[in-house]
Amino acid sequence: MIKIKVPATSANLGPGFDTLGMALSLYNIYTFEENTEFLLCDFLDCYNNDNNLVLKSYQYVFKKLKKTIKPVKITIEQHIPNCGGLGSSANCIVAGVLGANAILGDVLSKEEILNLCVELEGHPDNVLPCLLGGLVSSLKKENGYEYFSYNVSDKLFFTIFIPPFSINTNDARKILPNSYTRENVVYTISHLLPLPKAFEDGNINLLYELMQDVIHEPYRLKLISNGIDLKEWCKVHHLPCVISGSGASMLVISDNENITKEYKTSWQRIVVKKDDKGAIIL
Repeated sequence: MIKIKVPATSANLGPGFDTLGMALSLYNIYTFEENTEFLLCDFLDCYNNDNNLVLKSYQYVFKKLKKTIKPVKITIEQHIPNCGGLGSSANCIVAGVLGANAILGDVLSKEEILNLCVELEGHPDNVLPCLLGGLVSSLKKENGYEYFSYNVSDKLFFTIFIPPFSINTNDARKILPNSYTRENVVYTISHLLPLPKAFEDGNINLLYELMQDVIHEPYRLKLISNGIDLKEWCKVHHLPCVISGSGASMLVISDNENITKEYKTSWQRIVVKKDDKGAIIL
């Protein structure tokens, strides 16, 4: 039996659109047991079928390596809400690829695992921090991706606000413009470059300034009812507040574990820390 603990992630982080992501201390745990047939246990009904992304990712590895697929029983212990914005697809892909590699006897290198996960997801901003932990940026190259890891201060707390609705990722993509002004591009670069240092120092005031975005948030906020209200509350308290991934969940950063409890909302609220380890086999 193989048990894998996989963290939630938050991507974009303001100006880090499609390039920056961070692992959070909120986890799903997946168990893989060799079986006479494929069996899915404790998944939501809508994922209890052949389109289950953990299952498809597991099978993909065998097909890619031209190996005979070994049936398994896959069980999930779910703690990450299916809300959108917390890297749920990356979480499933990483679990499936690591599960297959373990069943095959750890035949893949770290780089091969990374590339397979990105290949399945289509972009690296969630799968890389999910695999590696911490704050990670990515650079696309001709033959794959190069990644860069940064430290995140232990002083920081991350509050995930989860609304009672979700946003289709394709809709969140379609709402974005096809081009941006030079002014917006320069603004984004100037805010992104110092961001890893601000995370390392745990500098809330600097994070608040740097995590303002002009590339995707002004458009996607229109899809999140009450998202502007949360942003305005955070502005008063000078707290960084961003859409997590493409939404609908939102992420607020503080150096006080309890301050976000003052915001009155019907949304679910989860306070977490950073995750430094990424996906691990228990």
